[in-house]
Amino acid sequence: MHIIKKVFIEKNQTDNSAVKKFIAEYPTNFEIEIIDSFDNLINNFNFEFDNRLGKNIIVFKSNKSNFIKKCPCSANIQSCGYYVMNIIQNCYIGCSYCYLQQYINNNGIIIHPNLENIDNELQILAQKNKIIRLGNGEFSDSLLFDRYTGITETLIKKIINYKNIIFEIKSKLTDIEHLLNIDLPHISKKNIVFAWSMNPQKIIDTEETYASSLNERINAAKKAVANGYSVAFHFDPVIVFEDWQNEYCQVIDLIFSNIPDDKILWISIGAFRCAPELIPIIRKNYPNSRTFLGELIIGIDGKARYIRILREKIFKLLVSKIKSYSKNTFVYLCMEPLELWRAVDCNNPQELNYLITF
Repeated sequence: MHIIKKVFIEKNQTDNSAVKKFIAEYPTNFEIEIIDSFDNLINNFNFEFDNRLGKNIIVFKSNKSNFIKKCPCSANIQSCGYYVMNIIQNCYIGCSYCYLQQYINNNGIIIHPNLENIDNELQILAQKNKIIRLGNGEFSDSLLFDRYTGITETLIKKIINYKNIIFEIKSKLTDIEHLLNIDLPHISKKNIVFAWSMNPQKIIDTEETYASSLNERINAAKKAVANGYSVAFHFDPVIVFEDWQNEYCQVIDLIFSNIPDDKILWISIGAFRCAPELIPIIRKNYPNSRTFLGELIIGIDGKARYIRILREKIFKLLVSKIKSYSKNTFVYLCMEPLELWRAVDCNNPQELNYLITF
């Protein structure tokens, strides 16, 4: 159980149901302080981060802007049309490659529990004449503290009212029993996809400090399928290391030996990349990281990434391996130009509308 030292609550959120649930149910002791505003807190509290301990302060504050936005995509990169909800900012899992280290190098995990008006945003999104994929894990992990806040359950019960919105719960954690126990009509389960980021166990051990193991993620996916849900998987980032080819192919073998291919809606693949400014931060925080074993260049989007010939080799191998098991699973690339999608035989991103039916 992750240790929380202190919880700050904006005074306008003290009656929020997610806040009350967390305070009542989180199983470790922590200090609670009610604050007037987050801005005052930032100016008067030391949020210095100790990378060895993980982030151990939570701030419940209201979100004053929109929750939902289109997933940001760099210039000259093919978009997959994804939308994201920004409900939690910061994460304690401690992945070596995480870009949050560059922007939020402190102990504060911010949770926005004021979901009262998110229906207005969902209604606008649902007016688009196409399938919308929506996830809530851009600035954190989707399942972070979720058992104790109930936020994902609240979102599920809202989103199932919109038939063309598919809600993806993407995580490196596996505590999903509280979500599987939600009483939903079978037809509504088609709107909900449980998804996991995937890497070989060797990479999980060295690069994803507090994440669930590979087998735990597979077992959680099996539970989701057994309860009538579809699943998805994300090989992102793929990291080149000793014997990476066999290691990643073994993960794909493990997926398809445990999960029926008709229950896997999509699989994405993305090679390691980051802003150049993140590299010295990773080297400092994780001196034994394997993320730099492959040669890096500055790509057309300004990010440090593997050279084109190596990325194409990665994608061809993994796409071919996936398609050897399933011709129906939608396979796409993350943060790559469309020409590379075509070169490695990925699906066209526009096909997603036609591959998902209700």
